Amino acid sequence: MSFQGTQGFANRYFCLSSACLLERFSTQLTLYTSNSTSKFLALRFWCRFFFLAIVGFLTAGAIMPDSHRRQELFAIAGVGFFVFVLVLLFGYPITGNVSSPAIEKSRLTISELLELADSAENKGNFDRALMHLETVKSRLQSGDSRLEKIEERISDTKDRQVK
Repeated sequence: MSFQGTQGFANRYFCLSSACLLERFSTQLTLYTSNSTSKFLALRFWCRFFFLAIVGFLTAGAIMPDSHRRQELFAIAGVGFFVFVLVLLFGYPITGNVSSPAIEKSRLTISELLELADSAENKGNFDRALMHLETVKSRLQSGDSRLEKIEERISDTKDRQVK
């Protein structure tokens, strides 16, 4: 097989794999935008898409024997990189702050978590109280004097839950 035949095969393979990749990403795009309420997932999708597209164009340009076509592919990769940088710079302020229960919970102080545990115990929601107490326990260091009190409270709450 000659170099030209190998090059033609590589070009066809790249075009076919690019078409499959674009089809896969377009289905993921509809999943991200229709099923997800978070704009952040769509931003992550676009960042991955631009990165893979840039790498694809650079790879195709590196194996292209024709210098004119190679320059065109490198120019496309350069424009893609510029768009990628714009998406990174302006994408996060557009999507806003991403808030999830884990992030919100990490912002709570130990005293606030203890108040939430008290409130949950008073309402009879012992599972929620244990969850808050376990979070407090995980935040305390091993030599902390409050750790023993939290462990006692966890065992008391477990006993109350069984009754």
